[in-house]
Amino acid sequence: TALKEGYPFDAAYNCLVVGGYLFHRPDVTDSVILKAAECQGFQVIPVKQGYAGCSTLVVSDYSVITADDGMEKALLQCGIDVCKIVPGGIRLKNYPYGFIGGSGGRVGEGEMLFFGTVKEPNVLRFLKQHNKTPHFFPGTVEDFGGLVFLEENR
Repeated sequence: TALKEGYPFDAAYNCLVVGGYLFHRPDVTDSVILKAAECQGFQVIPVKQGYAGCSTLVVSDYSVITADDGMEKALLQCGIDVCKIVPGGIRLKNYPYGFIGGSGGRVGEGEMLFFGTVKEPNVLRFLKQHNKTPHFFPGTVEDFGGLVFLEENR
């Protein structure tokens, strides 16, 4: 699928992969993604959120943070532990607010990096509960589209 500006044309690859599941919006997701997920043995779960990946920050293989009610419900039904946050409070250039999924990511096995300082006690407790040490850039949390961490093969 060729991506274009604006929803739903910019969301064809915006899926969430966690715990052996692929969460996606069926009328938006590129069919190549679905075929690849099925070939890899992922259970495909339809959700209403077209930005499934953006709306959810993976903490571990079976734990996430999200502000989206529909994502929370679908994730919990699949046995994924969810830390629910209030929408908003995350900056995103040219938009009223950003998504938690674009505000950081996992760095190694036991650490999380955030683009800004997370102050919500429930999030900090959740990270501790899942043995994650958070690292923060100074300032307000900002959505930069996520974190890609490449580990060198040894």
